[in-house]
Amino acid sequence: MKKGIFVIEIGTEELPYKQLKVISNELYINFIRELDEFSFIYKKINNYYSSRRISLKIYNLKFKKNINKTYLLNNLKIFNKYIVKINQNNYNINVKNNSNQLIKYKKYIKKILAILVNKILHKMQKKTYMRWGNTNNRFLRPVHSLLIMLDKKIINIDIFGIKSSRSTFGHRFMGKQNIILKHADEYPEILFNKGKVIVKNKKRKEKIKNMIVNKINKINGKIKSENKLINEIASLTEWPIVLIGSFKKKYLHIPKEILIYVMRNLYKFIPIYNNNNILVPYFIFIINIEIKKYKKIIKEHEIVLCNRFKDIEFLINQDYKNSLEFYYLSLNNILFHEKLGTMLEKTKRIKNISLKIAKIINVDITNIKRATMLSKCDLLTRMVFEFPDMQGIIGMYHALKDNENKNIALSLKEQYYPSLFVKKIPSNHISLLLAIADKIDNLVGMIGINIYPKGGNDPFGLRRSAISIIKIILHNKLLIDVKKIIEENKLLFNHNLFNLNVTNDVFNFLLKRMINLYNKEGHNKNYINAIFYKNDKFFIDIDKKISVISYFYKSNILNKLILTSKRIFKFLLKSNEKVNKKINKKNLQNEYEILLVNNLYISKKKIEKLLQKKDYKSIIIELSSLNYIVENYLKNTMINDPIKIIRINRLTILKKLLKLFSCICDLSLLNIK
Repeated sequence: MKKGIFVIEIGTEELPYKQLKVISNELYINFIRELDEFSFIYKKINNYYSSRRISLKIYNLKFKKNINKTYLLNNLKIFNKYIVKINQNNYNINVKNNSNQLIKYKKYIKKILAILVNKILHKMQKKTYMRWGNTNNRFLRPVHSLLIMLDKKIINIDIFGIKSSRSTFGHRFMGKQNIILKHADEYPEILFNKGKVIVKNKKRKEKIKNMIVNKINKINGKIKSENKLINEIASLTEWPIVLIGSFKKKYLHIPKEILIYVMRNLYKFIPIYNNNNILVPYFIFIINIEIKKYKKIIKEHEIVLCNRFKDIEFLINQDYKNSLEFYYLSLNNILFHEKLGTMLEKTKRIKNISLKIAKIINVDITNIKRATMLSKCDLLTRMVFEFPDMQGIIGMYHALKDNENKNIALSLKEQYYPSLFVKKIPSNHISLLLAIADKIDNLVGMIGINIYPKGGNDPFGLRRSAISIIKIILHNKLLIDVKKIIEENKLLFNHNLFNLNVTNDVFNFLLKRMINLYNKEGHNKNYINAIFYKNDKFFIDIDKKISVISYFYKSNILNKLILTSKRIFKFLLKSNEKVNKKINKKNLQNEYEILLVNNLYISKKKIEKLLQKKDYKSIIIELSSLNYIVENYLKNTMINDPIKIIRINRLTILKKLLKLFSCICDLSLLNIK
């Protein structure tokens, strides 16, 4: 058997799949940190997790050969302090400083590992909240077993009210329930062979994917990207078995989004499509047990799904007895927020804002009034009451049944785009107007009553609303004064808002999200801040400027402009004198000065025209040609002339130059690349 093999497994009740990988990685990272702290070396560490356990296996664990004696003694003191802290005095290590120090240290490796494990598990206990029994033990779920071994020996610790051992347990229904390890190196293969547990998450996923391919090939089907669902199922199982079921073809007339939602979200089934990406009446499901006959299990799953589809069919037919417009006035019975009025009032605000934006971007308003009127009506349908996540989709199909305009119907679904689950941008003008108006109203309303996201807590999805607004505007290159729209939206709340600074707060909230988006895309924070310092009111202008500065950022052209801007800024900063409004040409003293002023006026006129066209790239090039003249001027002219009239005139020239150089962003804030 190999030497230096260390294994730890924490056996628990079923762990929540969303936190399973997190807690497994936490155990892994803590071990790496602590082993390094006390001079352990190893070949590799494998971490494993399944629904009822997290574990680690460390290969070739040993101490560094070149450990300093003083360092060893200091570490042992740290160990002893920690022992006192956790009341584990039986691990007290007393070592004298002698020539055999390294040997002595190795002698205590089991005790040191016991203290390490104790330290790590106590640390992890503090981060989890669940308690069980009459003790103060805490972990993500109740702990039932603790396997800790180094080679053939048990590392003795007592935590969670459990003593460590050399035993683990297999699958709840198929595997051996008391599996004894003679050597740590038997892990995890022994679990596979005797326990019917695939403890490595990657292998479970591979098994699921391979079995799915085998199943769907038999019916000439295919699945779409289902990595998220497969990851979830892999975390919920220890011995996954893939099966295929079917449902009646007649249910395919139900909107496909609803069928897919029910299969994926309610039952963790995987929908199957044909080669034309059309949904077929089959589904994949995964169970956590291997038996001889699966017909009964398949039949039971089919019955459950078909019964749900039957209920949905009934609900849809009931909803379709009334037109979507029928529900409009009843929106007055649904609260948007207790301090912000009803959904009917919100719908009217959305209509007002949509029409204002439509006029700004020259969009035909013929269908907008109708779309805004119907936008929230599906909230009163039985289907949305049963499946709240389907709002918008239900509205679209209901509108199509009512023979509404197709773009109006589509806008009822796309008003919620982009969302947490759908990355698409609204595809038509009606959709994007509804989407922007709805999301701005959310932001103005909530921030207007001082509701802000805090940390990871954002129950009203305000960050998501802000990011969606930005993406829609940038994708469609909309020249909208967002601050003005926010102000107009604020007035529609009829004094329900008590945050007097709501317009600025909402606008700044949007700008912060915009900065975060550019940072995530890899743009340099330095030039992002310099551009946002200009406080542009149009998001599309900011985006164009980001693109241009990004394009020139590492170029010599921009570097020279930055240097000149910084130099001019320093001259102006040092001077406390008030400059003139205009440059006095009579006080120009040398040829460099005359040349600069003449070119300054020429460049200014050109740049004013380019600013109207938003041609920021040409502006940088124009400034670059002017910069050569500025450099010669600064090289051959004394700015701080002893004669005040000349000095003030030169400072005025610099002030005008700096303003022109800062027409895109404050170049003096940029760093040279």
